[in-house]
Amino acid sequence: MISRTAHRPFSSSLECALSIVLALSLASACSKKVIREYHPDGNLREMRFTGDDGLKYMLAFSYEPKQRNISIQKTEEAGGKSLMEMKVRYGADGRITFISRSALISPASATKDVEYDSFSYAKSGEVTRIETSYKSSYSISKHRTALVTARYQYSAGTVSEINIDGGTFRSSMKLTHAKEELRTLEYTQTAFNWQAKSYQVKKHIVFHYDDGVPEKAVDRKENKTITSGAAVAALYSTEEIHMPLFKVLFGVHYREFLNNAERLLVRGN
Repeated sequence: MISRTAHRPFSSSLECALSIVLALSLASACSKKVIREYHPDGNLREMRFTGDDGLKYMLAFSYEPKQRNISIQKTEEAGGKSLMEMKVRYGADGRITFISRSALISPASATKDVEYDSFSYAKSGEVTRIETSYKSSYSISKHRTALVTARYQYSAGTVSEINIDGGTFRSSMKLTHAKEELRTLEYTQTAFNWQAKSYQVKKHIVFHYDDGVPEKAVDRKENKTITSGAAVAALYSTEEIHMPLFKVLFGVHYREFLNNAERLLVRGN
């Protein structure tokens, strides 16, 4: 597994919490008992597990080393229905450069959430830009745009600012840390006003963290403070604060990506 000590984007507790999302993007639920099978070269080939919903699932991994591609497919074990397909492309140095993901929004639905992510890096290894293209009508409607570009700035090896351009809207996130822990995230969103022909502030919220989890939100535009955990979590989700935070964690060596996917799926073991 490739070390990230030279350019860890977040403090350890937040990274741990957000990395769980990586596992959840591959599997809807965690299982205590996971059956693994490997290719002759030692690469993970298959994982079978039972989800919290009681259904049995399978994750299949295939590799194309010459093309530097990895394919991951999630299926229901009974009937073999495909629920999610992910393709990972990496560069000569092993770092992930592109991920495509197509997933049903639920096992009972035919509607797909489809997105492509392209990664750019600095010479020192940090992710500097992630360009996300939404490829289904559901995805475009959900995210209110077909294309989002997130640009990352760093201070002392951690992400200090993220600037997002969604075309008709823009947002920024300014992060502060103390003793290697994320303490605050100041979120500002602007939307284009066609009458004024300029971007105007629509949201201005400061999230306060405890052990990597947002526990309080101060809405500076509405002049109110939210302390209910459920309300803070709902606001965090509605504004999609987590998206640029966890996506940057995909910007690693593909071996680390696979190690995280396998390890976190069975994090209870």
